[in-house]
Amino acid sequence: GLGLGTGFGFGFGFGFGFGLAKFDAMRAAETLRLLLGLGLGLGFGLGFDFGFGLDAPPRSLSDVKLTLDEENHEVQAGSLKIPYKHGTTTLAFTFTGGSGGVVVAVDSRASMGAFVSSRTTMKVLPISDTVLGTMAGGAADCSHFMRRLSRASRVHEAKTGRSLSASQAARQLARELRECKANGLELSVGSMVMGHDVELTGGGGLRAKPRLFYVDNDGVVSEGEIFSVGSGSTYAYGILDSDYRPDLTEAEALALAEKAIRRAASRDAYSGGFVNVFVLPTPTKGGSGRWRHVVRGDTGQVKAAGEA
Repeated sequence: GLGLGTGFGFGFGFGFGFGLAKFDAMRAAETLRLLLGLGLGLGFGLGFDFGFGLDAPPRSLSDVKLTLDEENHEVQAGSLKIPYKHGTTTLAFTFTGGSGGVVVAVDSRASMGAFVSSRTTMKVLPISDTVLGTMAGGAADCSHFMRRLSRASRVHEAKTGRSLSASQAARQLARELRECKANGLELSVGSMVMGHDVELTGGGGLRAKPRLFYVDNDGVVSEGEIFSVGSGSTYAYGILDSDYRPDLTEAEALALAEKAIRRAASRDAYSGGFVNVFVLPTPTKGGSGRWRHVVRGDTGQVKAAGEA
């Protein structure tokens, strides 16, 4: 380091220069002095470099303060900056063909920067039999809050006989995320919540309506007919924008969702693994409206143009 270079230069220059001045008169003595100068220089340099040039290590992990810089995608650990990147592709949309419902599709790759930590991560998490949630962002953050929602839904069902609806689950998730932000907790959450709500019809009857929400780590809730979240979402939107229409049948919706995930995985370096597609059919008199896992396949098996 700096100390080693300074000590070596000082010792070598002093010993060698002084030795040349009297080389012809006292060759043996100055040769000894030269070696002595080199030894002193190296000793001084190494002592300075390793004794004073290094920071003292922390006594424990609790001494290290971790700060998340979301704008620059870095984690600050003391004086060390660790870059990180999140990568995924998740999408969901409603359809009205047939009995209607909601389709959700995700990839399964979990990444830590440029390192693929898992190819089989399940990014669709059940909240109840009729409500699903997705995770994009920090896997630990998303899965933690989805488990909390699932527990709250079971408690609600035990008290009222009905599990949380999609809108109730989305509002509760947003409320908890806002509380975390108000308390200074920095999270990374970009989750979708989908299912059905029961609403009154014009004749005074009841009917189930497909609902789809997006909730971010600021606790902001957005409702829509189509969402895609993650690093591969721009590629997925390219397929969805060209082929999506509200009156898709269930078979068409499933094929479109799978196609969009496959395309995103082929273009986005942080998406991949397997494609998982779920459907939540609208409850009817003859059906329960429970979610079904209908597709699981390797995203690397890209289908030819024109195939569903």
